[in-house]
Amino acid sequence: MIFDYFKKVGFNSMVGVPCSYFNSMMNCYHKNKKLIISNNEGEAVAIAAGKKLAGGNPIVFFQNSGFGNALNPITSLIQTNKIPLLFMVSLRGDKLLRDEPQHLIMGKITKNLFTSIGIRSEILDSSKNVKMIFKKIKDDISEGKSFALIVKKGFFEKTKNLTKFVKKKIPKTYFLTKTKSVKKISRRNVINIIKKNVPTKSCIISSTGFLSRELYSLGDDPRNFYMVGAMGCSCSISLGVAMIKKNHNVICIDGDGALLMRLGSMSNISHYRPKKFLHFLINNESHESTGGQFSNAINVNFGQIASGFNYASVSVCDDIETLISSISWCIKNDGPHFIEVKVKKITDPDFPRPSETPEFNARRFTNYLSNLE
Repeated sequence: MIFDYFKKVGFNSMVGVPCSYFNSMMNCYHKNKKLIISNNEGEAVAIAAGKKLAGGNPIVFFQNSGFGNALNPITSLIQTNKIPLLFMVSLRGDKLLRDEPQHLIMGKITKNLFTSIGIRSEILDSSKNVKMIFKKIKDDISEGKSFALIVKKGFFEKTKNLTKFVKKKIPKTYFLTKTKSVKKISRRNVINIIKKNVPTKSCIISSTGFLSRELYSLGDDPRNFYMVGAMGCSCSISLGVAMIKKNHNVICIDGDGALLMRLGSMSNISHYRPKKFLHFLINNESHESTGGQFSNAINVNFGQIASGFNYASVSVCDDIETLISSISWCIKNDGPHFIEVKVKKITDPDFPRPSETPEFNARRFTNYLSNLE
């Protein structure tokens, strides 16, 4: 019955980290091939944000014990850009039940946490009027506000897990280039080349910090989504978009420090294998946006990592010609593709911030995606 409420309101997929409280719901969405298991709660929020921007209507689910993992993308991505999502969070550490010690603190503060970040919440238990709660959800989501359901143990029917992971037969990664990059080229040139060489009806999601600001400085465009926070989430947002806009090229421009922060996200990109997905890594081996501190990328072979995750192709570029030819090849062949470019670190960069608000840019991006044929 509860699943029918979710369907009636239009929630067409479920993205998150498993909790046994939600087995019956996960089974229902899995049966309809609409269940996405993320590696962590923050990744779930980012995938759901991408799906929502592209016209989907996902539920984000996780245990409240993982709330901390989700807090940064909720505040700096969802709330900052006004992307309305429904959160379904299990109430571990319920004061009325005996529970594990690691859940007790979060159990006390879950509802207050949602309130403090501006998200209305309701506790789901057998005494609540579910129909009235779903009316509140529908009203808030339609007004551009997120909503949270805090679910007590036993609210959903207790059942066994029926979800199964189907292993796919995936061909070996094709290496467009054979050597590890040793030269470094201008990041501005790289971003400009990406802009000019991807199809016109692509969409571009750029990582937070100087990457987004430099992309903006090269010419504002409705097809660009400039991340202003949620470091490490750009590839998951891109995946969410790609799962909806399957016939259009989705371009993720990532940074080395950001990718290292949520490296496991690449596993879902590989698993769902969006055919028109290009994942660019702009690698300057530093946290340039915060003053140029070194990142831990200097001894990391990202190309081998992408191959380990079974991306369709990998290219490591250290000159403009190789970059252009790699983009051209990737556009013509099924992805997901990974292209790493080593770039020079800039001393004292002065890039403008987008003049419009994040909310404006997010709505413009959604409108752009909705008009893609």
